[in-house]
Amino acid sequence: MGEIILYIASSLDGFIASEDGSVDWLESVEEPDPEEDYGYQELFERVDTVLMGRKTYEQILGFGEWPYESKRCIVFTREPLAYSDERVEFVDEPAAFLRNLLDDGSAATWLVGGSETASYLLKEGLIRHMIITMLPIVLG
Repeated sequence: MGEIILYIASSLDGFIASEDGSVDWLESVEEPDPEEDYGYQELFERVDTVLMGRKTYEQILGFGEWPYESKRCIVFTREPLAYSDERVEFVDEPAAFLRNLLDDGSAATWLVGGSETASYLLKEGLIRHMIITMLPIVLG
């Protein structure tokens, strides 16, 4: 059976994005050790699927190069027909989809974000592991 892993950065006051939904604040925090990847590479090699909400997907599109080329990518959205991207599966029925995903033999799924998706999965008891990096900044 597969597992869902939430791997995410948070401000000291518990926010994962600024009020406008951006994650630009991540770049404003000085890294104590620029050579340290905080487990990212190990996680990326472990997962075969990445999962995110629509807002996170749209934000990642703005970064330029698609970072998940080697992974199955799932995006939860209430309007799946509004999108067309051959790299992504758009899903509007998350509960049934996730139960199938967890039973289909996938190794591990990385929940990239955002807050609505994470809240939903936590409420459903579907997140097995949480790796939350707290950054020394207050957003709220």
